[in-house]
This record gives sequence, C-alpha cells and structure tokens, in this order.
Amino acid sequence: MSVVSAKRIRDGRGSREGGLDPTSATEVYRVTVNSQFDTRATILTAMPGIFAPHDSTPALTLRSIDLAHEHRYTWLATLEYSNAPIDLRERERQTEPNPTNRSARVRWRTTQRQIVATRDANGKPYLNSAGDQFAPEARQRSVTDIIVLVTKSVANLPAWILTLDNRVSSAPFSVRGVTFPAGTLRLANLDIGDEQDEGNVTFLNTSFELHYHKEGWNRFELDRGYRIIDPTNASNRVKMFDDEGHELDEPALLDGAGGKLVDPSVSNAVYIEFQDLQEADFGVLNSLVI
Repeated sequence: MSVVSAKRIRDGRGSREGGLDPTSATEVYRVTVNSQFDTRATILTAMPGIFAPHDSTPALTLRSIDLAHEHRYTWLATLEYSNAPIDLRERERQTEPNPTNRSARVRWRTTQRQIVATRDANGKPYLNSAGDQFAPEARQRSVTDIIVLVTKSVANLPAWILTLDNRVSSAPFSVRGVTFPAGTLRLANLDIGDEQDEGNVTFLNTSFELHYHKEGWNRFELDRGYRIIDPTNASNRVKMFDDEGHELDEPALLDGAGGKLVDPSVSNAVYIEFQDLQEADFGVLNSLVI
C-alpha cells in the first residue's frame, strides 16, 4: 500500500490577508493510492510535515491537515497555513511524540525577602563607630533572589531527589547559557506528579526551582563574646573584664582565634562563616536544563 500521486488542485484553495491579524492560506491536494484499504498514515507520507513552510510564502507555516476519503483510491487533503505566533511547547509536542524526549520548560522570576544582615551590600560590617553590632531590627535589609523554575517529563523517579533537594551547588552550573558560580544555587520546591500516559509512553512531570543568591548561602556571624581562650591552657575559657575589672555588660569583639580583638573597629571586625546547607554536584541536572 502506497501513494501513487499527490496533486494540488484549485478547488478549495484560498487565502486570508490579515492586516493586524494573522495571514492564512489553504491548499488542497488530491492523493491517489493503490489500495482502497490505505489509511491516513499512508496519505500523510505524501504531505509536508506540520510547521513546514509554504512553498511560495515561507512566512506561512503548516498548522493542520484535514483528510477526507473522496473515492475508493482517492483522498482530499486540505492543508492550512498561517503566520500566527507558534507556541514552541505545542510545536514540540506535535513533532516529538515521546514526552520524555521533549526539552524542559525553563522560566525565570525574581523574589524579594527580608534578612537580618551582618554586612551591607559592599561587605561593610553593620557595626557602630565603637565596633558594637547594631540591633537586629536595624540590620534588616531586602535581598533579591533569581528563581529558575524547571519542569521536565521523565521516564522514572529521579535518583537525585535524595541527594540534591535543599542542597547548594558545589561547582559552577549553567542554565540556558547563564553560568552561576559555585555555592550560589540552591535546589528547592521539588514536586513530582502522578504517572501519566501519552501515546503509550508512561512518564512523570517533575518540577523544581533553583534559587540564586549572589552572596551565596553560607551564614556569617560576628566573632564576639564574653570569654576568650585561656592563653595558658587552650582547653579552658576565661571571662573577659573591662578596664575597671568588672565583667563585661556587652560582648567584646574577638580576633577569629579565640582572643580579644586589639583596637576593635569596623574595618578589622572578624566574621565566622557557617555552612548551613550541604553542597552537592548539580551535574546530573545538565541533561534537564540545557
């Protein structure tokens, strides 16, 4: 069973010039086959593919094909062309029958949140002129994070859900040509839906977010306290006293090594870095987001 001929005919041809609206064109073919039992699959082998350009007006692309059985060995194929904007997701759905082979849907947005900061945007400590830390309410500032939202159909439950959720990237990672430095991306809001079936292909819709914070996700705390390491016995801690021999009313700045900071100031204050989130290699996500 095969197509003998496919000839364009005048009956049914037409076009619509849209002005501000989309322009469209209609072409009709009479397709002759060598068996009365030929099906639509045979007829379509002689037709252009969906989204193929019109032969004389390439700005118009094929959007639909309507088949009608005219006679025992002949079919009429009506082809509709248009220059209306194409939804790329719909285009891929029609050209790629396997959902798991379709590219990920990647969207971008920003979000703002309030934090109690230890340093300003330029890295200057939030300390007064005497080297004392401002109260938490005075250190609140707004930060903006970029959120990359990724949705992908996968064949099986991903093994990385146990190793990447709420982890921070341990190496630079790229999404659609944008490279994020190590330590700045955090995977969050993982969501895996029920099994679905399309064209006898079973799949899971998986979505997650990559949160980008340019300052990284580690926490910095001002090194200060009421005690220092005993200079004569490193296993002991001893209280600090003021110049009059009284116990301190406020914590004093420390030097990062357990001693009292000499000549404390805004410029020499020491901060200790804490890693609140574990790191992981995001490389397994490369096939999903590129």
